[in-house]
Amino acid sequence: MKKVLLSIALVGIIGVNNSWSQCNSVLTVSTDSSGTIVGGNNSTGASNYDWVIYDNGFNTVYSASTAALYYTPQVSGMYSVCLNAYGGITGGWCDSACTSIYITVPGGGTGTTCDPAMTLTEGPNGEIIGTNSSTGATSYDWVVYSGGFNVETTASTTDLSYTPQIDGTYDVCLTAYDTLGNWCDSVCSSIAINTDTTTGTTCTPDMTLSAGSNGEVIGTNMSTGATSYEWIIYTSGFNFIASETTTDLNFPLLFSGEYDVCLTAYDSLGNWCDSTCSSIYINADTTTGAACDPAMTLTEGPNGEIIGTNSSTGATSYDWVVYSGGFNVVAIENTTDLSYTPQMDGTYDVCLTAYDTLGNWCDSVCSSIVISTDTVIFSGLIEGYNATSIGLYPNPVKDRLNLVFDSEMSSKVTIIIVDMLGKQLNYSVHSSIADGEIIEFNMNNVPIGVYSVIINSEEGLTIRRFTKE
Repeated sequence: MKKVLLSIALVGIIGVNNSWSQCNSVLTVSTDSSGTIVGGNNSTGASNYDWVIYDNGFNTVYSASTAALYYTPQVSGMYSVCLNAYGGITGGWCDSACTSIYITVPGGGTGTTCDPAMTLTEGPNGEIIGTNSSTGATSYDWVVYSGGFNVETTASTTDLSYTPQIDGTYDVCLTAYDTLGNWCDSVCSSIAINTDTTTGTTCTPDMTLSAGSNGEVIGTNMSTGATSYEWIIYTSGFNFIASETTTDLNFPLLFSGEYDVCLTAYDSLGNWCDSTCSSIYINADTTTGAACDPAMTLTEGPNGEIIGTNSSTGATSYDWVVYSGGFNVVAIENTTDLSYTPQMDGTYDVCLTAYDTLGNWCDSVCSSIVISTDTVIFSGLIEGYNATSIGLYPNPVKDRLNLVFDSEMSSKVTIIIVDMLGKQLNYSVHSSIADGEIIEFNMNNVPIGVYSVIINSEEGLTIRRFTKE
């Protein structure tokens, strides 16, 4: 992955030098009598290059992967020229340099003067109709954005006709180009679209909720006009539990409590009509077999492990869950007793859930324990083996530490930053890491010294040392 930090200056040359890459981008820019931009490449340590030229509005007008540059603009004006260098240790981006130059094109270089103009209306089937009333332009670009300026569609047509998939407010921009294909100007406007005019049957969601005899939530569908549905069940804090695409709902719940249930209805064309939500209290304990009560004690083992001794009564199966600070799950066990060795020092929260003879939830209990794992993790482990290729820069670091992963890690990855005594300074957990992904840590408040990054996954353990200056 190429991570290019590009700073364009209007006067002078600016270089963004990534010192760990052993590569420097150096350029010279001049022009000849015909208005051609001539770029000279004096870079060192690089194997490949990209030239990029921007107009005065920082729109890209030209790019090329060549050592030298020759480009003749169509329009007189100020241009910014940037040279990106690739190579060094990683073979990726290593440095960029930019400068600016004013180019005079013989005859001015402009085509006809042009001004974009448009009107927006909603069509009979919920489409956005853009009527072009620009003057002097010969080509156009339309861009339609949904909320937050997410691009919905683009078109290089004179007029616009686009049918959105959902109701909402859309932003539409029209860009006009002159007879030489040069940018003239852009105009933007908004329009609210009601796409329900494109629906099949009119439909309205409706439902009733009740509690089943075995702790299930029963949703009876009384919607009209709909042909398909989606049910979603949330806890009282709107944490997602399950979804069903059935007409009615019958879903067993493991825990007593307040639940929110939402029903979404779709018409005969599969278009969204509306959603309705309601709450219900479910007593899952009505399904119990033998009465059971969870109980436990926590102790620290001789090697820094968490020992959970189960003293529950009446239960036949159990779940142990171990959390680190902030209730991040670090381990789950389906055993009677617990023995788990953490990766680092700290306070851990441990919860034991008990299930009755029918496998139904009885209750849960939680407690905390402080563990010192120095005797296990940091006794001769700092110089551990490397399970995967991971780059670390800059080193020494002042404010931001970057980890670069040169290969995909498809399993759970835990990253810990510790000092030389094993004290945890930073911690993050990732379900997976992509090839080329960069993970950044803020080191502003970390004292000067030597530290280690521990990367732990199913692929193995990797440890990197770095210095904070």
